[in-house]
Amino acid sequence: MAVKGTGVSGTTIVGIVLSGLLVAVLSVLAILSVIRKFRAKKANDLRTPPADIECAILGKGVVAHGPPTERRRVQKHIRSGTVASLAASGKASSPSGSSSHPASWTESGGAYEEGTEAEYDLEEEDTEDETLTEERENKPVSFGTLHFSARYNFERNALTINVLRCEELVSRTTSKKSVDPYVKLQLLPEKQHRAKTRVLRNTNNPIYNEEFTFFGLNYNQLQGMVIHFAIISFDRYSRDEILGELLCPLSLIDLSQSDQETTLSKEICTRQKVRSQGRGEVLLSLCYQPATNRLTCVILKAKGLPRKNIMDLADCCLSCAMPVGLANPYMKLYLICNGQRIAKKKTHVKKHTLNPVFNESFVFDLPANIQGLEGVSLELMLLDFDRLTKNEVVGRLELGPNVLEETARKHWQDICSSPRKQIAEWHKLQE
Repeated sequence: MAVKGTGVSGTTIVGIVLSGLLVAVLSVLAILSVIRKFRAKKANDLRTPPADIECAILGKGVVAHGPPTERRRVQKHIRSGTVASLAASGKASSPSGSSSHPASWTESGGAYEEGTEAEYDLEEEDTEDETLTEERENKPVSFGTLHFSARYNFERNALTINVLRCEELVSRTTSKKSVDPYVKLQLLPEKQHRAKTRVLRNTNNPIYNEEFTFFGLNYNQLQGMVIHFAIISFDRYSRDEILGELLCPLSLIDLSQSDQETTLSKEICTRQKVRSQGRGEVLLSLCYQPATNRLTCVILKAKGLPRKNIMDLADCCLSCAMPVGLANPYMKLYLICNGQRIAKKKTHVKKHTLNPVFNESFVFDLPANIQGLEGVSLELMLLDFDRLTKNEVVGRLELGPNVLEETARKHWQDICSSPRKQIAEWHKLQE
């Protein structure tokens, strides 16, 4: 007696295959969802400021922060009672002009996040913005007036700066009659105490009346410090414009009486370009490797860099024997072949120094059709990194077979005639 075998129909097989594909698709989607959530959480953690930022909040006031190595507190307070008296003087701005600052602040854990403002990363300066497009005059030009007051509390070791108002602010780059100004202030030379006001919309005569209290400052320290004010116009669609800045040494303000307020009025000036100083020197080493067709450049150090032009904004600062005006230098290197830039490198920024030590090595791979460094040159630029405005070029240097500078031309000839040998030379930077 024959037994019929049990067979599987084609419809059943198709159903099994489709079910397996569906399970596989759902598994892939679940894995992608988990990865997306993990990346979003990681990005959120990177945006969250460190936990050691210490803040103090008063009413509607916002916060300030201290350096990671030493906690310092800043309080901000808006003195609304005095705004009415200032408005009566005829210098009040429009009521609808007030708005929140471009930075978004969070009160959880005393942290803060900064949004659009005039603080830029180094990577944003990769374009050809090193060339200064505006020639500045030798004498400071007034771009308005800033009114502020200062007092010191001996019991709390606290310095309070009250930004009162600005008058007759002028924009140099836009045709708008009014601006959206806010004020950033910091204590030099340490730059560890910083604060900023809110933005006031559509006014050339903003009234702030905002107090900023900096804690942990000994009275003897104040004699060697300078208040730096930067008046900035907020731009929602582009970089904020620096309207002007000013310096006020604390040694010129009478802070000897505890909680006694001293009011001052200072003219706002544009930044000045120092032309009387040298550009400094840089020590670098070059080596050509014909076997691998590579050029190695080692940026060792620089010396004699000019002090920052911020010192020229106030005559009183010229007599201060303190380290105000230090630069934040870094170097850019461009490999040029047949007149075109084909590669770019840059060093790290060295903070608050006029004699930076880099000790950084860079290797350039030359094109295959280049032999013996023919048609090759090296361009170097030393820049001063600045968070308030674009980075300023301190000095330039070009190394190649046809450059005008004799030292640079001889250095290049030496590495061509002595391959595989590191040759170091000092070079003066040019404007």
